[in-house]
Amino acid sequence: MLDKALDQVTKDVLGELASAGTLERRTLEYKEQLPGDRDRDRLEFMRDATSFANAAGGDIIYGVRDARAQDLPTGTPELIGIPMLNVDQVKLRMESMLVMGADPPLRGVQYRSVEGFPQGPVLIVRVPRSWNGIHMVTAQGDHRFYSRHEAGRFPMRTSAVRNAIVLGETIAERVRRFRDERLGRIVAGETPIPLRENPRTVLHVVPLQPFDGAMYLQERTILAALTPMAAAAGYDGRFNVDGFATYAGTREPLRSYTQLFRTGSVEAVDTDPYYILAPERWQLFNPRGLEAAVTGALNTYCVLLRGLGVQSPLVVMTSIVGARNYHMQGGPSGSAVISPHAIDRDVLILPDVLIAADVSANVDEVLRPVFDALWQSVGYDRSYGEAPRRP
Repeated sequence: MLDKALDQVTKDVLGELASAGTLERRTLEYKEQLPGDRDRDRLEFMRDATSFANAAGGDIIYGVRDARAQDLPTGTPELIGIPMLNVDQVKLRMESMLVMGADPPLRGVQYRSVEGFPQGPVLIVRVPRSWNGIHMVTAQGDHRFYSRHEAGRFPMRTSAVRNAIVLGETIAERVRRFRDERLGRIVAGETPIPLRENPRTVLHVVPLQPFDGAMYLQERTILAALTPMAAAAGYDGRFNVDGFATYAGTREPLRSYTQLFRTGSVEAVDTDPYYILAPERWQLFNPRGLEAAVTGALNTYCVLLRGLGVQSPLVVMTSIVGARNYHMQGGPSGSAVISPHAIDRDVLILPDVLIAADVSANVDEVLRPVFDALWQSVGYDRSYGEAPRRP
């Protein structure tokens, strides 16, 4: 894989591959032409893509041929490009193959075309390492698992498949254990900053690949980027034993805090302005305010983590502590509507979602399953918030 975010890959960056004679490796493969319409072409693409996903991820670069000297191959790349490349059409076709030709479907693949080569643009297909189990090729009846080493792609043995499944379960358990431990501390009031007694919206952002090496935190840089959830102004921050925390409010107990851990994980907790107690009648929360706060916070934290060198994919986990008996104010038809049902548990854990690649992903769309489940917890069929929906 190229050592740059995909949106930072330019003609000059690709030119360095050729000038340095960079060979194919575990995370990098060159192709002269795009996959054709023949079954064997589609099968070849699926074997390549799933092998990257089942290993460390990687880039497939289309529009690169083997340079020749005196009519003999040299083994070094020559960037020529793809004639008449229609990126949108190619992307739709590849995404269809990745969904239909792998089990489970392979998602989160990114695409970037780079102009300026003799025959047309070069296309980069970035396949992230998969954290959603390992992927079996199902195209053309292959039904095998593939991975990669420095020499290229290979079919996985049964023992390797078993080990990969166990590793995936171990990683998922580590992330959930972190979330559960942190929620237990929040319920017990053992937070880095004392908070009000209101229900608490909790957002956890956890890198699946542990951040190796001590994170060097510069107070001025972190304070500018680590805003408490939905804080408009007037927040402060300080170092603590876990890393760095920012907080909003003028006196204790405070409204909210965000904790950046030295491992690269983020915990944001907020008590306002989503929860309203209507005297003697209803306990209410405002879903649209909550959705806007979580979406804005996640955008901010993803950019911060990327700047600190924390690698995606990131697991995003959203919860509400102290949620029991709260109704939603503002249903599908208007702000005065009260939801037909109340939340039925004290700690409402909403679905985990994965940001599989760079943070340029549509965060609103990534969070849609979370917001749908929030509205469903009080009896509606889906979220009717302001975030855009896929048609």
